[in-house]
Formats: sequence, structure tokens, C-alpha cells
Amino acid sequence: MNVIHGMWVPSPKKDFIQKGQFYLWVETDEVKPKKKSNLHPQQLTERACLDFLNKTFAYNLNSHGSKPELQSIYLPTVDDKPVPDPELIVGEVTEEVALQAWQVLAYPISSPLKAMADIYFISLFQHEDIRISRDFLFWYFFSQSLKQFIEKDQYIPLLLADIDKTKTKLYRRWDIMSSTYTALVEQSTESMPLACSQGYQPESLLRHFAEVTVNQVIEFSSQKLPQIFTKKVQYDFLETILLERQTDEPIRSAVEIPAEFLQWHQWQQAFLQSQQQSALQLGFQLYEADAEQVDDWSLRFLLCSHKDPSFKLDLADFWGQGAHHH
Repeated sequence: MNVIHGMWVPSPKKDFIQKGQFYLWVETDEVKPKKKSNLHPQQLTERACLDFLNKTFAYNLNSHGSKPELQSIYLPTVDDKPVPDPELIVGEVTEEVALQAWQVLAYPISSPLKAMADIYFISLFQHEDIRISRDFLFWYFFSQSLKQFIEKDQYIPLLLADIDKTKTKLYRRWDIMSSTYTALVEQSTESMPLACSQGYQPESLLRHFAEVTVNQVIEFSSQKLPQIFTKKVQYDFLETILLERQTDEPIRSAVEIPAEFLQWHQWQQAFLQSQQQSALQLGFQLYEADAEQVDDWSLRFLLCSHKDPSFKLDLADFWGQGAHHH
């Protein structure tokens, strides 16, 4: 029996845009002698785990240019032995339990949203001798919940400024803009297993995972856009903030930042502030043309409530009711 675990580890580097990595490690019911005192005794060895990932999930670590790494995690421990995952034991642990750091061989996953979905499906429906741990299950459900914000385009490009003595460096980050996202983080913070937080503040860890993962998806997608679209934004400012690939280096660095970038930064700050203060958000709805006038499609702007998603008011009706008095 193999139990699949998942962990999100923020990068220890003090980069302006902090990265992170999702890892897998696999616990097994076979106990092996420890080569090191703090090495987890019930995990697949490197060769066995690589073969397992490749054979079971067609995931080849070598093709992604990555290598397994030893990661330290805190696990319930009894008599200097880590307590096996509940999927591997029957009954309750009655002895005195303490948290202790153990070294596990962790395998980096390059595309967490897709990889976790594939692993979850295959483990649940195609293999009887594989179990999913609660920590992996938590990250799976949280990661899949992030897809809704990408599919609905509920994000904007934010410009972040890093100012040193001589230059201002601008970085771009795709930021989720949705009250549903805030609610998701709050609910997930309350339900996060201790095995997932590992000493990090739960809400910060969730937001970091979401930020890095969503940015990864959008960055990859923006490089695959058809030329018919990219040609429409071949203007220095728009092309930079929308299509420039964000690496460890800034997307723009200069002694004096062009006016367009400053205006965008001012707009985003005002926009974010209004989003935090307002109980309403602006939306739109596309109305299909009728059979008699097939080209007569219309787009109407709506006011929607953050607290009550069913509330929608046509913006024209809002102004017609004398909105300036409200």
C-alpha cells in the first residue's frame, strides 16, 4: 500500500517575487531501516518512487529537469517513530504523541493544477493499492477551486515597484480579483490540516500557493496566444504589462519610469482600494440577438452584490433611479 502526500514549500530565497514548489512524497506500509536517524523509515526510496510515479501516473521527473530533494516535515511521533498515515493503520494511537522533524524524499511537481487532478483521478478510480493522504487531498481541492477564477478571467495584471538607490524595478503579478476568492481562502484557512501548514501562517501559505500557481498558468498561456491577438497589443506599454514574460528579472527597470506605467500603477491602487471599500462590483451580461435581427447582440453592464450573488441591477436602471443621491 502506498499513500501519496503533498506539500507546498515557499522558496527560501529572498527574491522580490517569491517562488514556491509543490512536492510529492510517498509513504508505504513497508518499514525499512533508517540510514539516518531522522530519515522517515516508511517512504519509497528514490529509485522505487521514480519508477512508481512513472509507471502509475506517467510522470517522468527527468523530462521536467527536476530532481528529488530531502525536505524536513513535522509529523506525529511515538517512541522515536513517525506515526503512520491513518490510511495505513487501523485504530487509534493511545500512546503519548509528540511532533518531530523527519526527512522525506520529496519530488517536485511542475504543473500542480493538472498533476494533482491526474493523480487524484488515477488513485481514486484506477488503483486499489494507492491511497490519498489528507494533506494531498486538501491541496487538491484548494487547487481545483482556483480554476474558476482563471476560467472566468477574474484577475488583473498588477505592477509592483522595487525601488533602490538609483533605479525603480517594475515586476508584474497576476492578481485574483473576486470576493469568492476571499471567501475560499477564509474557509480553507479554517479547514487546513496541521500537516499542510508546517509552521507557516495558514492564510499566507494559501495565498502564496494561489498567487504562484495562478501566475504560472497565466504566464504559460500568455506565451501561447495567437498572433491575431498579440498584434493588437503591439504597443510598448500594453505589450510589456500583458505579454512580457515575468522572470527573476523585472519587466522594466529605469531611472525614470515612463508616464504610462505610473498612470497604470495609480489606477490599480485606486481600483484595489475601491474594491475593498465597495459592497458592489461591476459585471456585464451578453444578450443574444433575436431571430429577426441576427446581428443585434447587446452588452449590458450590471451591478452585482458581493454578499448576495443573486442581486443584479442593470447599470442603466441604477443611474435612472438617481444613483447620485445614494
